[in-house]
Amino acid sequence: DGRERWRYAVAVTYKGHGGSQDGPITTPVIAEGRVFAVGPRGQLVAIDAETGREIWKTDLVKDHGAVKPHWGFGTSPIVAAGVLVVEVGAKEAMACGFDPRTGRRLWAAGDDEVYYQSPVPLARDGGSELLIAGNKKLFCIDAKSGDVRWQYAHDGAGEYWSICMVPVPLDGGRVFLDHKDDRAVMLEIGDDAGRPAIKPVWEEPCTAKSYVAPVRFGDFIYGYNGRTPTCIAAKTGKPAWRSRQPGDGFPIIVDGHLVILTKDGSLHVSRATPDRYDEIAAVKIFSDLVWTPPSFARGSFYVRSFGEIARVDVRRGAAPALTRRESEPDIAGTRFA
Repeated sequence: DGRERWRYAVAVTYKGHGGSQDGPITTPVIAEGRVFAVGPRGQLVAIDAETGREIWKTDLVKDHGAVKPHWGFGTSPIVAAGVLVVEVGAKEAMACGFDPRTGRRLWAAGDDEVYYQSPVPLARDGGSELLIAGNKKLFCIDAKSGDVRWQYAHDGAGEYWSICMVPVPLDGGRVFLDHKDDRAVMLEIGDDAGRPAIKPVWEEPCTAKSYVAPVRFGDFIYGYNGRTPTCIAAKTGKPAWRSRQPGDGFPIIVDGHLVILTKDGSLHVSRATPDRYDEIAAVKIFSDLVWTPPSFARGSFYVRSFGEIARVDVRRGAAPALTRRESEPDIAGTRFA
């Protein structure tokens, strides 16, 4: 019902600079009855999900040698194989595994810079392998042991590039990387005499100049090319469709549907199909800026802007219809129309 259960102060509010907003840019993760969160200055905390009581905390800068990125820490932690994994970005400790119960560091691995990337599970079956993206390299690391299974120098570059890249794993040992300002690449992870062999399958200007994390459904990838929603074929990197609607925003996939929360505060649901952008429902929610994807749980969407949070239920009913208020002028046939 939206009532506040508890509140925990991670640190003094991070003040925006250079056009950014106040506050943190990471997403907490909930596991085993605990909330794990990274503060913008590098505070890593574990909080009891029921009471809001602090269980443990550590400082990624002071205790683990991390360097605060320009916009503050933007990595989001993940729990895999019973280990809390965080992209720290320290020397010889690009990623670290922590004991979720005590906060003790279990392992450190990788040798690349980290800005705003986050770990991603390689497989959807609950395996222990994670994709860990850095500014110049991509690692596959075992979450339980910290062993590096393989690494690949992607050499991302540009203003948007790999500093906020989210790897997208696909079936058949493929990984999609939106690693450069003007192009993306599809990697194929094969086997060469018992050793991993990574090679690019294609490199195309399909999702460029966008911070938005792409998502996949079937053999297609849904993301943004600039501010234009785009569906691309995973086999070739060629666009299946591009659409002006519903505008610039953040996508997720829910039960075969593409769901986009736009930056101007509207939520849109369409069928995830390579044929066209096929919207079936939409609702305007916020009047201020949105800068985060929606979440979905137990039949409801949870969305937020910089000022508000809302729950939106999914219900059966007639298709949405466009309406016009009587006070609006009739512009049909005019030059403006």
